[in-house]
Amino acid sequence: MDLTCFSCRRPLEDAHVSRGGQNYHPHHFKCRECPLPFNPQDAIFWHDNLLYCRFHYSTRFAPKCAGCTTAVFSQHIAFGGEDECWHFECYLLNVLWSIKLAPPGRQIKSAIPLVSMP
Repeated sequence: MDLTCFSCRRPLEDAHVSRGGQNYHPHHFKCRECPLPFNPQDAIFWHDNLLYCRFHYSTRFAPKCAGCTTAVFSQHIAFGGEDECWHFECYLLNVLWSIKLAPPGRQIKSAIPLVSMP
């Protein structure tokens, strides 16, 4: 069985990396955006069958928290399926104290409906 590198399509002769059903030369097993190969302890993310490091995946594809607009990777609170998700801490800050952590000028959703006071 001839193995080829998913990245360069050339034959794999010696050592290679197999992840996600794909085979790579060790120097081609890297983030689509980063120049350095992954280390064994690195978090690896796939999107459209391409590899990404945690940073590039989080800035391009990961769902964003409705409270702070940063990537959500771990347990979270979701409304309407995954259309609106919150870090647990951001949700509590918003609901209990009406604190929103998004940078100035960014539109975010409120976890509680706004009520006008007379």
